[in-house]
Amino acid sequence: NQASNQQSGTAFQSQVQLFHFDTSKNENQSYGVVTLTIQKAASNDGYQLLVYKEKENPFINIMINASISWVLRNKIYVYLKEPNGIQWTITFPDQQFAARACVSIGAILSPIANNKVSYYDIVVGNGPICTKNDNVSVA
Repeated sequence: NQASNQQSGTAFQSQVQLFHFDTSKNENQSYGVVTLTIQKAASNDGYQLLVYKEKENPFINIMINASISWVLRNKIYVYLKEPNGIQWTITFPDQQFAARACVSIGAILSPIANNKVSYYDIVVGNGPICTKNDNVSVA
């Protein structure tokens, strides 16, 4: 299924609980269990977030860009605010699904400009200890 998702342009997909926050009543309205999909936009210009029971009639259909607000709370809840101000609460089945969705959103919003990534394990040794405002170089 992962291979078919990559071929179709789907970066992430999960079943979630969806709630719309009605600001006039100050309460959540449940939409029940729905499908959340992060996928390549049809125009191939960026990614979109779709949340739906029937894909042809989504509750949420927005482009993923800096004008959305996506905030993870308590490791399984996301508060989403669309550019037009509509507010949603999304509950993921578990912490792992929530984390994967957040990583997908983060990778789209802040892509790594090049493919060179370095990893360093820092361990306390016998040498001098770094303090605030020290200059450190790694060779």
